[in-house]
Amino acid sequence: MQRLLITSLLIAMTIAAPATAVQVKVEIDAWIEYNQIPNGPFSEAQAEDLTTVTFLIDSDNFIDSSSYNLRAYEIERTSFELAFGPATAGLMDPLTDTPYFVVRDGDPVADGFCLTMGDIDWPIPPLLDQVGMLDNLACAFEVGYSGETLGSLDIVDAVGIYDYDGLTNYYHAILDGGMEAAALWFTEISISLVTTATTATSWSELKSLY
Repeated sequence: MQRLLITSLLIAMTIAAPATAVQVKVEIDAWIEYNQIPNGPFSEAQAEDLTTVTFLIDSDNFIDSSSYNLRAYEIERTSFELAFGPATAGLMDPLTDTPYFVVRDGDPVADGFCLTMGDIDWPIPPLLDQVGMLDNLACAFEVGYSGETLGSLDIVDAVGIYDYDGLTNYYHAILDGGMEAAALWFTEISISLVTTATTATSWSELKSLY
């Protein structure tokens, strides 16, 4: 009887346990329109090679803009990876400014996403751990959609795939010292849930209730 009660309580607690932060994965897919990077691993990538940017964010780790209807979610630095043809890169380490994934909802009538570091009101492409001719390479990405695309600034509400449906503008490139070294043809961005953390209760704590 006791075992049955404990099992029933455990099931009930699992169902009713309040969720805390949600880990979210973002993936940006594109292909290379042209590549003028002359040195390093990125120089080996060719036109029409595929590129993918992936990283993780925490749904509770964000700051809101005081000027615009924007919310910036901090990127988990070690999770960031750019696959550029046969080469890969992470964020520059150490990166002095915080990297963010920004969600825009109705700003003023458009929705969208972008990558930035430091400044959340204006996109500053995050620096990579690959060095170009002038500076560390940087990954520029911003995309705009019609104003009815998103319903809020909540990244969990934004889970889904965004391609050319409702697309109004985009810019995706690899920069070297602020100059465009490679142009990328955006195809889609996907936002998906990874895990949900819940309040833990140990077996000994559960048995102590009886």
